[in-house]
Amino acid sequence: MFKNLLFKAIGKKTDKEIKNEAMADKIHQQASKFVALGQDLSRRFATEITSIRQKCKNLRETNYKLGLSHIEKGNLSDANLRFSIIIKFWPDFKEAYYQKAYIYMLENEPQKAKLVINRLHELFPDYQDQALSDLVSQIDLAIENSNQNE
Repeated sequence: MFKNLLFKAIGKKTDKEIKNEAMADKIHQQASKFVALGQDLSRRFATEITSIRQKCKNLRETNYKLGLSHIEKGNLSDANLRFSIIIKFWPDFKEAYYQKAYIYMLENEPQKAKLVINRLHELFPDYQDQALSDLVSQIDLAIENSNQNE
């Protein structure tokens, strides 16, 4: 104890104080490395999220364009798959419902087309579009004609 008081009086550190300071410095260095690692991982994560969002945006547009291309080529089942994917992952993309209903009309399936349009109206009751109104009229007429033929 006298030794400790003497060291303090002359400004010299004890072996224990030196060891404690060394330990504190080592802990501080390790903590700093850990924080830096966390910051780096956070930046990487943010970059990846941004990249994924951009790819998802392109994925929706790519599927839509592929669906339209398949309709033009007469590959209706492939087109239907593309629009189904869009509806599944981006249910707010109204044009995909229109195209899916249009495919069903091309396949002479007005009842299925009506179900798709009904779902669109359930999700977006205020949505109006001239092309959609024309398609709904065609669907209703086709259903009416099929009921008269039965």
